[in-house]
Amino acid sequence: MLIVKQSAYNVTAQGGQITVEMQVTDPHTVKINNDWITQVSSRSVSSVNEVFTIQANAGILSRTGTITFTMNGLTETVTIVQEAADAHIPADQTGMSSDAKTLAAKIKLGWNLGNTLKCLSPVAVKPVGKWKTPRR
Repeated sequence: MLIVKQSAYNVTAQGGQITVEMQVTDPHTVKINNDWITQVSSRSVSSVNEVFTIQANAGILSRTGTITFTMNGLTETVTIVQEAADAHIPADQTGMSSDAKTLAAKIKLGWNLGNTLKCLSPVAVKPVGKWKTPRR
């Protein structure tokens, strides 16, 4: 008999330890399928707790790893899903000599000359028909 009590674990980006609780009737083997998971201890008794250390995830993507337990042709796989590291990038104020309030105070009212130069045609169908590019 080979029974893993919990087959999936979620781990924070900082890493930590998980304990996999199993029930076995015979000696079993452990195969760790990722280099960021290491086994802490192993005990061969009828009720076994295998302890694993999960290294910190410095990446910006979450990652998934597996641990496979095998005994007399029986196989159980545990999946570990680890959160991504905090991808917060602090604001960069390079080249900014003013804050938002100061920039808003610097904005002045202006005149949109383009709208005042519209030539309205007497025909309502084509109101922009009078301004044409000069011919050469």
